[in-house]
Amino acid sequence: MNNDKMRAVICTKYGNPEALKIEKIDKPKPKSNEILVKIFATAVTSSDTYIRRLNVLPMFMQVIAGIFLGFGKPRNPVLGMIVSGEVEEIGDRVTRFKKGDKVFGTTVINSIKMNFGTYADYKCLPEYSNISFKPINMDYIETASIAYGGSMALWCIEKIGFPHKNTNSAEGLKVLIYGASGSVGTALVQLTKSFGADVTGVCSTSNSEFVKSLGASRTIDYKREDFTNKGEKWDYIFDAVGYKKSKKYCKNYKRALMPNGRFHSVDNGSPKFNVEIFDFIKELAEKEALKSVVDRTYSLEQIVEAHSYVDQGHKRGNVIIKVNI
Repeated sequence: MNNDKMRAVICTKYGNPEALKIEKIDKPKPKSNEILVKIFATAVTSSDTYIRRLNVLPMFMQVIAGIFLGFGKPRNPVLGMIVSGEVEEIGDRVTRFKKGDKVFGTTVINSIKMNFGTYADYKCLPEYSNISFKPINMDYIETASIAYGGSMALWCIEKIGFPHKNTNSAEGLKVLIYGASGSVGTALVQLTKSFGADVTGVCSTSNSEFVKSLGASRTIDYKREDFTNKGEKWDYIFDAVGYKKSKKYCKNYKRALMPNGRFHSVDNGSPKFNVEIFDFIKELAEKEALKSVVDRTYSLEQIVEAHSYVDQGHKRGNVIIKVNI
């Protein structure tokens, strides 16, 4: 490979996975306050596919999204928001990292400030981006798998004040997680369990034993039962699917909550991330309170197949792209 060029996946227009094309583009050079990360692994998240498919939204939503992301195609054509790799070069003002540091995290600050760019061999990031040092007990693929679900899960947990400061902080609390087998759901099951809660996972029967293996004491098959009609109540209900997709099942959530119970959906509000969240994810991973859940891995050249699989909506945990592995 030409040292001045790199591979990157370009989103040529909003649409189906075939809109994603591999091209050679200029390798970025870090500014004085930036680091250059060689990407070993990234992930195809539901957010990535949502952005790629903006053309299927109602027109008024396309206009709103286009203002922030670009009309017709993304303003930044290289998608991808998960980083798992090694610092190859640093700017002359960088003090937080050094060459050779192994890092992970996201290019996203919040749902408005999206940097993207990790479907590529290299990515430049400001020194104080939402990245931390890679957990010592995980490889790059495993680390890429905890970044998105882990950060979204912790954002949900913090958003509604779920007790999460130590392993026993949620002892005695009953938690229900709708969509317990996906990227965010598998992280929520593990984390709420590690904080001491009794966890019920809502998923398909085929994923029941898998979700129990992550820490759920029992599961409910959403195809066969409506958890809001069981007469049972929970202290916290997390919708890890997104209320727009799950409202058929979650619209009556209030009758399944304790009197002072709390409900949160992943699409309620704008997720906000910070360095502390990724430092905490690293700590939890090294304590084995948060383990890697990888459904499938693909090469960068298989990005169309990877997006097609995620579009089906049945992934178990995370779909990972191997970049420089």
